[in-house]
Amino acid sequence: MPIVIVKADMSGLRNEAKITREALAAISQIVDKAQTSIDSLGNKGSTALSKLGKDTTGVANAVGGLVLRVASLGAALYAFKSMLDAQISLQRLEKAYQTIFGDGTRAQLDLIHEQTSRVGLGFMSTAEAAKGFFAAGKDTTLAPKLNDIFIAVTNAAGALQLTTDQTNGVFIALGQMMSKGKVQAEELRGQLGERLPGAFQLAAQAMGMTTAELDKFMANGQLTAEELLPKLADVLQNKFAVAAAAAADTAQGAINRMSSEWEIFKASVLDSESVVSILNRVTDALERRNSASARDKERGALESQLKGMGIGPDQQTEHFEQGATYTTS
Repeated sequence: MPIVIVKADMSGLRNEAKITREALAAISQIVDKAQTSIDSLGNKGSTALSKLGKDTTGVANAVGGLVLRVASLGAALYAFKSMLDAQISLQRLEKAYQTIFGDGTRAQLDLIHEQTSRVGLGFMSTAEAAKGFFAAGKDTTLAPKLNDIFIAVTNAAGALQLTTDQTNGVFIALGQMMSKGKVQAEELRGQLGERLPGAFQLAAQAMGMTTAELDKFMANGQLTAEELLPKLADVLQNKFAVAAAAAADTAQGAINRMSSEWEIFKASVLDSESVVSILNRVTDALERRNSASARDKERGALESQLKGMGIGPDQQTEHFEQGATYTTS
């Protein structure tokens, strides 16, 4: 017959509430830090919110109050995960740009942030869309002109209110042109033209040709990205720069800027060292809680088994505390 040794870990059972409090305390560090940052954000004000007719301090207080009213571990973890996801997304973006620009990463991201804010585009989504474009052109003769092309394209995207997918498609098409060297109809008429209205006509204007002449020039393999893209950027800049600035003053532009700043804010609430420390603390607390629950469940099963053997509750408590040994079938 198997031998079952029954010895209750009473300290583990008594500390269940304490363990849960430890997890909540770890999360509360994040909530407190978020509240401080939200209050700071509210005090500084927000251009985007003012354009929407909202009072930034009021919004900050409302959000802060909501955070402070988080009363359950699940809700706190959800808030923590949202901030952690934002931080991970920003870190991934920074790593990608670090690979492309090296020591110039911060200056490049600052330029993208300034431009997207100026024309009312989302910073994170636009930077993500453009990273392949920058990677494709970094080691080409177009490298010194990439930012001029980027600014012209985002001006057009802002003025024409392109969606994130459309903007992403434009940068993919431009990246492919640079990678191939030669501009083909697939990219110019297809990918670029389908996402940037009038792209082919604008390209013809940039090259000083009619559309028929450009078509033939391209078919003969004479149209290069090196020649076309800077000239196309000049045309886009002249055509859309003023309209882009006006588009930034719309409700959508204000919302995009507010969303961008909110994502950056969430990412900045947590620093890497505190994230690792808090995650480890929460994980340890949850592991102890799960272990205590497992012991409690095992104890309940053994109590039922002992009851079936004729050992009552009082006797069970005595034997548990003494670590008695029983033979069961």
